[in-house]
Amino acid sequence: MASRITAISWGCGLQSTCLLEMSTCGDYGLPKLDAAIFSDTGFEHPYTYNVFEFYAPLAFQAGIQVIKIGGQDILGDTYKHISLPMFVGTTGRQITRKCTRDYKIRPIQRVIRDLLGVNRRGRLAADLVTLWLGITTDEIQRAKDSRVAFIKHEFPLLDLRFKRGDCADYLRSKGLLVPQKSSCVFCPYKSRGEWRDLKNNDPERFRLLADLEHHINDKGLIKIDGEIKKMSFVRDGSLLQADFNSYQLSLFDEMCEGGFCHV
Repeated sequence: MASRITAISWGCGLQSTCLLEMSTCGDYGLPKLDAAIFSDTGFEHPYTYNVFEFYAPLAFQAGIQVIKIGGQDILGDTYKHISLPMFVGTTGRQITRKCTRDYKIRPIQRVIRDLLGVNRRGRLAADLVTLWLGITTDEIQRAKDSRVAFIKHEFPLLDLRFKRGDCADYLRSKGLLVPQKSSCVFCPYKSRGEWRDLKNNDPERFRLLADLEHHINDKGLIKIDGEIKKMSFVRDGSLLQADFNSYQLSLFDEMCEGGFCHV
C-alpha cells in the first residue's frame, strides 16, 4: 500500500485551480500535492475542459500526478434515471440530489483507493489521505467533513482567508487563465443569468436540455408518493417558458455538496 498522500479534488473551477497553482509553485508555503483529480461527468462546460488542458501540463511538469476520471455520461444517464436536484413543477421543491455523490465524490474515492493500492471495499486507517477542497471564506458554509474515515478534508484557502475574488486576482497577477465557475451544463443550481447566457450563446445545447426536460416528463421518470410529477431545471417551470430576465442568485452556495462541484 502507498504511504499517506495529499490530493486535491480539482473541479477546474476558480478556487480549486487557484489551490493547484499555489501547490505547483509552492506559493503561500503550501506543499506539493501528490495528485490532482478531475472527475469529469462527461457534460461539463467547454471552458472547464479548456482549464484542464491549460493547467494540467503545468501541474504535471511540477511533479503532481494529474488524473482525469473519464467514461462517465451524466447526460445519457439522465435519460434513464434522475440524479439531479430538479425542481418539482413550480413548487420550488427539489428532489434529492445524488449527482455529486455518484459522479464526483465516489469516483474520486475509488481513484484514491487505487492510488493507495488497496481493495476498494477494504477498511483503511483514519486520515490516511488528505484531500484539499477549494472553499473560500465567502462560501465557508460549503466546508464539510469527509464522510469516510480514511479521507480528511482540508481547506487551505480558508486558512489563507482567501475570498473568491482573491483567487482570481492571484491567477491574474501571474498572467494565467482565470477559470469560470465549473458545473455540469444542466446543473439546476445555476442563476437565471447563467441560464440566459446558455440560451443566448449556445441555443443548440439549450434546446437539447429543453427536449430532455420534455422526455423526463413524457416518460414519467419521477414519482413522488406514487404520483408522477412534472420536473424542470429551473424553479418557475419549463426551460422554454421560464423568464431568465428576472433576478435570482445562484443556489450553489447553500445547496451543492461539500465543495466537489462549482470550484
